[in-house]
Amino acid sequence: MAGLEQVQDLVRRVGSAMACYVCGIDDQDRKEIDATCERLLRQGGSALERLIALVEQARVGAALQGVPFILAMAQISRATNGRSIFNEWRREARSEVPNLSSGDPVVDALAEIAIDIFPLLLAIPAIQTDQGFPGTLFLVTNPVFGSSEHRRFNAAVLADSAFNGFFPERTVDPLQTTSRWFMTSTGRGSSIQVALLAATIIQSAYGWMRLRSHLDSESFGSCLRDVVEVLRSAVAGENVSVPAYVGFNNIALPEGTAMSTVAGVLRTYPHGDDEFIPPEARASTLGGTSTRLGFVLESRFPFSLAMGDPPQQGVVVRPPRLYTTGNDRLNRLVDLVALGFALSVERTPPVGCKRVWTAIADPLFGGVPISWSLAPSVAPVSFHEANQSELSAVSSWLMTLESSDDREIKIAHRRIISALTERADPVDGFVDAVIAWENLFGSREGELSFRISSAIAKLLESDTDARMARQKALRDQYNLRSGIVHGGRHLSGGDAVRERDSALATAVAALRKLHEDWPDLVADSDRARKILLS
Repeated sequence: MAGLEQVQDLVRRVGSAMACYVCGIDDQDRKEIDATCERLLRQGGSALERLIALVEQARVGAALQGVPFILAMAQISRATNGRSIFNEWRREARSEVPNLSSGDPVVDALAEIAIDIFPLLLAIPAIQTDQGFPGTLFLVTNPVFGSSEHRRFNAAVLADSAFNGFFPERTVDPLQTTSRWFMTSTGRGSSIQVALLAATIIQSAYGWMRLRSHLDSESFGSCLRDVVEVLRSAVAGENVSVPAYVGFNNIALPEGTAMSTVAGVLRTYPHGDDEFIPPEARASTLGGTSTRLGFVLESRFPFSLAMGDPPQQGVVVRPPRLYTTGNDRLNRLVDLVALGFALSVERTPPVGCKRVWTAIADPLFGGVPISWSLAPSVAPVSFHEANQSELSAVSSWLMTLESSDDREIKIAHRRIISALTERADPVDGFVDAVIAWENLFGSREGELSFRISSAIAKLLESDTDARMARQKALRDQYNLRSGIVHGGRHLSGGDAVRERDSALATAVAALRKLHEDWPDLVADSDRARKILLS
């Protein structure tokens, strides 16, 4: 009979999700046993005993053969009929095996392959955490060529009229039936054999599921259907969209946040659901707590395929037009989110959230194609824990920013964002902040320091004495910036931080006031003169 220590070791190696699934414990019960494993010990029965034995056999076999543990487990987990032994044990535990079919011939054929792989997919997060092996997903989904399930799937794909142009030449050998060369709007070019398509779709569905912080059969089945539908539409020449995720650091959201905004859904940073995110790009944890200092934006990215002949060697092939428009749109949303938080939280210095990774789901790229910055992921300003009131303000500000014609103040936006998220040297951040002032209230003519400082003082202060004091302080800061840029003036570390924080707070406050009280002047390049003469 298994003891608690054995169960705890099992959960460490393959995760509670897989252990619960095999033992017939419903997904919704899984979180209750993650910490103690006691319920699994009480209810696991003979399936638990067999799973512990199989995992130990796989561990020893992996060590003797010199192969990854997950590969050894996959090799010994097939029953004599070629199907998953884990699903047999689940049935013996009087639990139904999930039905992933949908009535779609391609999805239904794929479901037979996917459900055999599903128990092993549940183990991936734990295995990658325990062993740090990045290729686990591809080992788990390695196709069994020639199986009846794969033959049915290949036949269903080739019988689907939408795929006629994608696989124009068919042979009896699925390894020789290759698609036309394609390039996607995510910037990836290749071709694919029909024999590898099932594994690629399953890998993509798993990645889409995990980016949504899910690990259950219902979500997996939904993502399978989504991937197939997107792929079917794209190969038929339609423009569709795929999920796009952006990870930010330095701002924590309340636990369980999933707030819809015009930019997309803002979600709490995943807990333990980040195996695709490189360690150097993951959000840090607030000391002594489980709070992750980061959040995720879930949006959409336009997806299309350009198909043709393979390019000749040395020829550069440009991706479809949607590659540029999609990235431009996603970059704008990232800027809007950064500005939305800065405008919503009144703090000196303003809050800054830095983009550290981006994942754009691609149905023809197995897993999660993720990119991240090699630059330090630490923002120049201190972290912030947002509350619900601030999140409501963020949603409102995102609507305001999205609907505004901000072409005349783009430089101010970029400089504020760079000072808050990129400029490690506070002197550079100070210079950026004052450049934002110039873009908002400067001119090609006249004495800039007086014009800019007076316009900001008029905008931010309500009485004469306060305006005069603010104008003098702003003029001095502007002249200090000019002295630094043109030589002759220097700032020490502490002074530089104070000047940067003050200048940034002024820039954000002015931008906030401009949108709130003078929205018609956002698109007016002569806004400073009109404010001064009002």
